[in-house]
This record gives sequence, C-alpha cells and structure tokens, in this order.
Amino acid sequence: MGGQEDFGRLCGGPRLLAILGALASTSCARETPSRDQVERVERALSQAPCVGDLGRWLRSYRYAAAPPRNQTVLRNVILFDLIRGPGVKPGRQVVAAQSYSVDGEGWKLSGSYRLSSSSLRVEGCTYDLPR
Repeated sequence: MGGQEDFGRLCGGPRLLAILGALASTSCARETPSRDQVERVERALSQAPCVGDLGRWLRSYRYAAAPPRNQTVLRNVILFDLIRGPGVKPGRQVVAAQSYSVDGEGWKLSGSYRLSSSSLRVEGCTYDLPR
C-alpha cells in the first residue's frame, strides 16, 4: 500500500480532518479578548457620551463571531454591552463570543470596537423597564 492510503486507513483520512476542523472552530468560538484589548475598549468608552464613570456599569466584552453559524471568531472586533440600574452589580466580564445576553431593568448601551482602526461604534443609550 502507498503512504496516502495507509494514512487514510489508519487515521480516518478526510473524515478525521473534518472532525479536527470542527473542533478547532468550536474552540475558537470560546476565545476571549485579552486584558490589554479590553482596556483599549474601556479607554475609548470612557470618552463616549452617556457612559461617564465606567465603574457604575456592568460591562461585558467578547469577540465578534462571523456568520453564518458564528463559530469563527473575529479577533479584530470586540463587542460590548453595558448596563446599570437597580440590582445590577457593576464590574467587568470578559466572555466567549456566543455566551452573553443582557437582561434586566436599567440603562443599556452596546456596540463594537475595531482594534485595527481604534474605532468605537456605540448603539443607543436606552432605559429598559422590567417586563
């Protein structure tokens, strides 16, 4: 038998490569931004209207994920969600790309920060009432 045939027979060939690719993309979706990257975002956010003192907000940061299945992490874009209000404990959370949602009463602010251009995009500053 030839070398390639032996590899296919012993190691699963293309099927194994497909499985390894799926595992790698899933682990990428669990990556989180570094402390330095989050601090860059926070420096920009501290200058944004409506934010004020970051110490009053619960702040969540995560990498953006590419469609269609959101398994590829876009390491150049950090998404953020901020909330402050009754019963919300201020602090910083750095989470995986697919693991965050904002619920509860309070002021809410979200957006993105592009690392390569240092550009901040803020979406609204709204007050959500309890449901």
